[in-house]
Amino acid sequence: MLRKTADVLKKRLYDFPRRGGYVKQWEQSSIKEHQQLVEFMSAKKYLEAANFIRDVHWSFNVQERFIKLYYSDTLSGFK
Repeated sequence: MLRKTADVLKKRLYDFPRRGGYVKQWEQSSIKEHQQLVEFMSAKKYLEAANFIRDVHWSFNVQERFIKLYYSDTLSGFK
């Protein structure tokens, strides 16, 4: 049941099926963000971890440049 719920939530967050290609810089940035999150969690800095997820990892303002690159083909009509 937990896997099914997680799968539904995951599909709400991401494009399915996944779009072709990726933005290398975004993937590299995301890896560094995940490393930072692991460091916070390992140090039991749970509030910092939660703030980091909210203020960096899931922040539209921080991720906007990558989002625009990833969806550049669909955003061209909205400029």
